[in-house]
Amino acid sequence: LQEQVDQRRARLTRLLQGSTVDIEAAVIEELNNLGKKLGVKGEAGAKKSDTLKALRKVVESPFSDLGPAQCTLVELFGQSNTADPMADDDEGEGEEATEDGQSSSDSGFNWQSEMKMLFHKLGGVEKLARPNPSTADIGNSSIINAVGRLSAIRELPSGIGLSASLVAGKKIKGRSNLEIVVSGKDTPEAVSGQWSKVRELFSRDDTVLLFHLKNHYALVYALRESAGIQTGDPPQREILTARRGQRPSAWISWEECRETMIRWNGHVFIRVRRHVM
Repeated sequence: LQEQVDQRRARLTRLLQGSTVDIEAAVIEELNNLGKKLGVKGEAGAKKSDTLKALRKVVESPFSDLGPAQCTLVELFGQSNTADPMADDDEGEGEEATEDGQSSSDSGFNWQSEMKMLFHKLGGVEKLARPNPSTADIGNSSIINAVGRLSAIRELPSGIGLSASLVAGKKIKGRSNLEIVVSGKDTPEAVSGQWSKVRELFSRDDTVLLFHLKNHYALVYALRESAGIQTGDPPQREILTARRGQRPSAWISWEECRETMIRWNGHVFIRVRRHVM
């Protein structure tokens, strides 16, 4: 998560033509003065809209001297013609709608979204640093990156590596090469095909599947399928996973898995694969 903060900060530094570090500190101080904190829920928590309001107050203050990035932000605020530039966009479980949370090129630079997400990630780092840490802001990209790191630092057999990738979910901007794309418009035949692909992936001896369900990541331990009780009933297809903790404790229907993924972009299946390097 800290790496994501550093990457976003470096991108903003380049695009705003100056460091944002002093601006970040000034915004956090302004939020604290208002009784708001990053990474906290409820009334005391700073929403993204609160953060933008504090940012505007800080950079437009005649008493601030926060470097070249301040001048750029003052100009950007002045140019903003959004009907409600402070509109809040908090949603989901702490993960961005796009897969990596940022544009692939500078031409897609949305300074308000970038600044809000920077502070959102700073709040996530704050959550992890507490005596009782929260992993709510650890998203799919963090899991995938962590698997890559494990592959680099663990003592695996020579020539063997680990990698992770998204294999099932909604098709959205920034997400490509999904093997299983779910949609609310899928036909029964398409749903059956999706289940067959899940079964195929699960059966591979080089693959482990993780399910990102609501507020949780859990292994897929088993699959089962049975015919309908009465003639004409749809088959029953289920995965064995966990809604809490990591013990195999919950059979969840494939239909519920699909609904979960369709409901929010961040809910996906992740494939962890062993491969020859």
